[in-house]
Amino acid sequence: MSAHRHKHSSSERCSVNRREALRLGAAAGVAAWASVGVPPVLLAKATGFGRARSCFIVFLSGGPSHLDTFDPKPDAPVETRGPFKSIPTVVPGLRLCEHLPRLARLADKYAIIRSVSHGEERHDQASHLLLTGREAPETGSEDARGKAHPHIGSALAAHASDGFDPLAFITLPDRLMPFGPIRGGQGAGTLGSRFEPLLLRGHPGRDDFDPLADRPEASAALHRAVSVRDESPRLRDRYGRDLFGQSLLLGRRLLEAGARVIQVNSVRFLDRGWDTHADAEPMLRDDLLPNLDQALSALLEDLAASGLLDETLILVVGEFGRAPKINASAGRDHWPATFSMLLAGAGIPGGRAVGATDRIGAFPVDRPVSPESLAATISFALGFPSPAAIESTGRSPRLQNPARPLLDLWSETVA
Repeated sequence: MSAHRHKHSSSERCSVNRREALRLGAAAGVAAWASVGVPPVLLAKATGFGRARSCFIVFLSGGPSHLDTFDPKPDAPVETRGPFKSIPTVVPGLRLCEHLPRLARLADKYAIIRSVSHGEERHDQASHLLLTGREAPETGSEDARGKAHPHIGSALAAHASDGFDPLAFITLPDRLMPFGPIRGGQGAGTLGSRFEPLLLRGHPGRDDFDPLADRPEASAALHRAVSVRDESPRLRDRYGRDLFGQSLLLGRRLLEAGARVIQVNSVRFLDRGWDTHADAEPMLRDDLLPNLDQALSALLEDLAASGLLDETLILVVGEFGRAPKINASAGRDHWPATFSMLLAGAGIPGGRAVGATDRIGAFPVDRPVSPESLAATISFALGFPSPAAIESTGRSPRLQNPARPLLDLWSETVA
């Protein structure tokens, strides 16, 4: 009996210590945001600070066309609107591409930012900007060389821990451009190797998938989480048996195991990519759009049913959009001037579009949103200072970047 009381009191002390650490971390985060110019009165009213326990990034590598996904222009000329029709959603006035019917039925569960904008047309530089909230220091900078700015997940891992925590930041099913130089912005960069993500490489749906074979320190809970084969065949079918669908299913299992930041890459050259310069119609119609629709809708439904959606910030985005005019090769070229992002969870009200583009989807006409603000919003939702603030000194942030989070995302109406 006494041993039991001793064990119980030890557990209570651990819980109290953790709560105190979280309280102190939140206080430091609020102070950090105040020091970059966010008025204390706004911070006091902001319901989104620390609302998310986890962040789930779905990165559509290559750059999806906003015109063929979340910002269709049915009244534009055919060379702009493309071959697809738009369809209504459950939200009056909000329309999506006709090949996203499942997501159309779930439109009340997410918001769409239609006015994300930057000026970088190169894949490596643009993905670095989206994933770090910072411009790349030089063309082709690589994580392995320690030159790149840290990914949002690595920055938050550095703020929350003194060393490698496998559940702090996880990337799957591979890095962006897995067969070329490691693109900057995917890992710890200047923070050092101990804050690199845990990379779960391979197809989660295959029988030989064993990404932890060379990690004897991995916990039994993590080993259980990576086994999507434990799910029912019916559930696995709901997500889709392709690489992307099974990766989102694995991501959901990792959330349940306690992961903080997860990035699932729709990896170019491994499965299928969104860099649709030529012959875009069949790729979008037959592969990219149906698989995104199936897997993402299954993820949203599962997280909503389990209650995890309320404490998880989900972002779906690529490095840029596609041009508002179809080219001579029946595709669309890179277009960073404006593109769309889907956000869900963490208390963000769904069923609305934030920002707007002109009649052909070429430029924002309302509420342009920068990658710097997006990175600030993610870290604000997770209850930490901005990645730029954390970068140079790890857990003792030195503020460098004045980008503010999008506080009104958590309001019923967006200014």
